[in-house]
Amino acid sequence: MEVYRATAYDKCDKNRSYETYIAMADGGLDTDELDARLKPFGLNDDDIHYYFNWEDDLGNRGYIDTDEFFFLIGEEVIKNDN
Repeated sequence: MEVYRATAYDKCDKNRSYETYIAMADGGLDTDELDARLKPFGLNDDDIHYYFNWEDDLGNRGYIDTDEFFFLIGEEVIKNDN
């Protein structure tokens, strides 16, 4: 799992942006497993706004664009633990 700070711009509400977290994680993890991995960093599953697949390679991008949000990718908070 990798977790990054991000600024999310809401495409439905052009005047709204906020600071959040985004992550790359295995799709098979349930909420309890995610919470266990995030807990040492003071985070839980509710803190992660959006999960991406590994092929999205967030660490090599400055931003990522989805249908609903535009994310500016910031500091890596949790490095890959595989």
